[in-house]
Amino acid sequence: MADLGISSYELEESGLGFSFRKNEELNMNLSLKGKKAKDFLNCCTKEEIEKIAKDIFEKMKPVAEEQLKKYFILEKIAEIEKIDVSEDEIDQVIKRISMTSGEDFDQVKKRLTDSGRIYDIKDDIRIEKAFELIKNSAQVIKRIIVPGEENERKKE
Repeated sequence: MADLGISSYELEESGLGFSFRKNEELNMNLSLKGKKAKDFLNCCTKEEIEKIAKDIFEKMKPVAEEQLKKYFILEKIAEIEKIDVSEDEIDQVIKRISMTSGEDFDQVKKRLTDSGRIYDIKDDIRIEKAFELIKNSAQVIKRIIVPGEENERKKE
């Protein structure tokens, strides 16, 4: 899980070449600039690709583990706090996806519902609400008193 500022649905439906589920050119480039993934795969040997993939996996593994820990903590907080998601909140996300993709709202909603992806959106919203709850409830610490410092302050 990573916060890229774009949903997994938007990536898959974007035409940017991130989806393996759609019949589209493999691009995997948000800016649509530079080399396309298809070109990279065609110019490298299988061994080179495997080595690059292994290197990327090793670099990203700690980040992925950290993201998963955060997700499970936020999921537990959402459960404890009984955070729920309204239909209006889901519809707002669908509206944004509809506007981004240029598709009709009802078509997008039907596809999301039929594929079960609507639950992913609901879960994303729930996790975001749990994060906002923590952020808004956080208190700023003005000063940390280290052990032994308390006695010195009393003497002053």
